[in-house]
Amino acid sequence: MEKKKEELIKALNEALKLEHAARIQYLAHAELIKGVNAEKIIERLKEIASDEEKHENKFRTLIGDYLGGEPVMELAATHRAEDLAGIMRVNLKGEKEAIDLYKAIYKKVVAGKEVAHPNTTPHHIRWIMLYFKPADDKFPYQIGNFEFTAHGESAQGPDTSGVYTHHEVTVSLKTDKPGIIYALSYCNIHGLWHSSREIKIG
Repeated sequence: MEKKKEELIKALNEALKLEHAARIQYLAHAELIKGVNAEKIIERLKEIASDEEKHENKFRTLIGDYLGGEPVMELAATHRAEDLAGIMRVNLKGEKEAIDLYKAIYKKVVAGKEVAHPNTTPHHIRWIMLYFKPADDKFPYQIGNFEFTAHGESAQGPDTSGVYTHHEVTVSLKTDKPGIIYALSYCNIHGLWHSSREIKIG
């Protein structure tokens, strides 16, 4: 488990470096725009930079709060551009690089619906942890920690007991705050995966 977690933290930190660089790059490129329609283009570039900052915050939360790692402060490489065409070219290239990395991370953080978990001794979900982060709070709250300890094993060998804990839980949460619920799960074959769902009030 520790090796898988370290690999995931490393991959998420690489993504965080890309987001750091992307935000600075979009803001710097916004200062280069001149001429007709410049105001709208500048506004859009700054809006994208703001989105990149939100992505940074999500990665920091995953790395630090949920995985117990240390978010990096370094940047990935940034690229200059001389005109609007150049700005579009270098940023599209950067976005593709980020998407390719996210796909690689997704393969590490396997979604349960993508890879079936048969719940056998050789292949099963061991635990699920649930967190709730209110929109206005800095840190999340753990709302559940569930272990699944019966996977068919017995003194006679794997898949011989006929006793299996089904890896599914139902949780009720009372709150008057909007926010996001994060679920972390560990599969003994595919490692860690996570999912999230936004909670809206009113």
